Amino acid sequence: MEYSLSINHRLRIDAAGRELRSNMIPVTVEADLEERHSKFGFPATFTGKLVNVPLELLHNFKFAPRVEAVFRGSGYKFEGLENDGSFKLRRG
Repeated sequence: MEYSLSINHRLRIDAAGRELRSNMIPVTVEADLEERHSKFGFPATFTGKLVNVPLELLHNFKFAPRVEAVFRGSGYKFEGLENDGSFKLRRG
């Protein structure tokens, strides 16, 4: 099933020590969530694949500092992101 994620990353830390982040980038993912999370809720982890994401953007997600994904309003971090777009996200 297809779902929407928004992804951003840290750009830099300013002189006051505040983290400045990139704009949120909306992407579509294919994922098989457990039945209880298929329509609502927040799984602790899930795996899937980014859909139609250009290789340059995929590499940005893979190598940028402090990349975060937002799914249904909850924050996730990549535990793994492969060159083909396959990923594992962990809540928190």
